[in-house]
Amino acid sequence: MVRLATKSDLPAVLAIRRQVHMLHVNGRPDIYRMPENAAEFDQTLLDSLKTPDMYVFVVDAATDALPSDTPSPQIVGYAVVQYKRFGALCLAKERTSAFIDEFGVDEAHRHHGYGRELMNAILAHAKKLHADDLTLNVWSFNKNAEAFYKSFGMTPKQQTLELPL
Repeated sequence: MVRLATKSDLPAVLAIRRQVHMLHVNGRPDIYRMPENAAEFDQTLLDSLKTPDMYVFVVDAATDALPSDTPSPQIVGYAVVQYKRFGALCLAKERTSAFIDEFGVDEAHRHHGYGRELMNAILAHAKKLHADDLTLNVWSFNKNAEAFYKSFGMTPKQQTLELPL
């Protein structure tokens, strides 16, 4: 089940967020590092809960897959989605974009449909709020994520090229 996150969900979300960040640290150690100040890393997500037009979604594990002594649903994935409104410009139309800033599923629960469930809920939410598109950034080293997003029909909008110096 996908729902908006509450403050009590944050410890589980932050654990998944650290897993996702490690993918970036390992994939691009020239850019990413593990933060020295874990509280500062955590605070950026807490700030998202208070930011207008920013939504933190969580997906709970299927209740039939949980042990009977589990006190509450287990968070197995999360996403941070920001709605960005662009005013009309001389050369561009007014529009609203739903931007997936963060997306992650716990390593132990990948390939069980939770990411797909989360993505479908984000798509439905974006349509409900009349977004013109859904966008995100994906690193070229993350082939699994790229294939996942393409399975929803997402296509490259633009490319960022680099030349390390």
